[in-house]
Amino acid sequence: MGMSQSIFINHDRYPSRKTISDLIYKRGYAKIGKERIPITSNEIVEKHLGDAGIICVEDLVHELATCGDNFKEANSFVWYRLFWI
Repeated sequence: MGMSQSIFINHDRYPSRKTISDLIYKRGYAKIGKERIPITSNEIVEKHLGDAGIICVEDLVHELATCGDNFKEANSFVWYRLFWI
């Protein structure tokens, strides 16, 4: 994975909902088993997070942006490669 596929986060502020949405839609990958799978459809999200009430990409974005009740499951589902700036 190169620098063009990495996410840079400013450690002084939390990312906005728009930033999270843009990152998930443009560069979002799911961690399924030990594989990195692109989040290309709502079916992927529903199949793996449906039990937590997260059935589409927008639900995933909402859960990550608001640190909702199922944040832990949502956060564990997303594959991150972060560089703190």
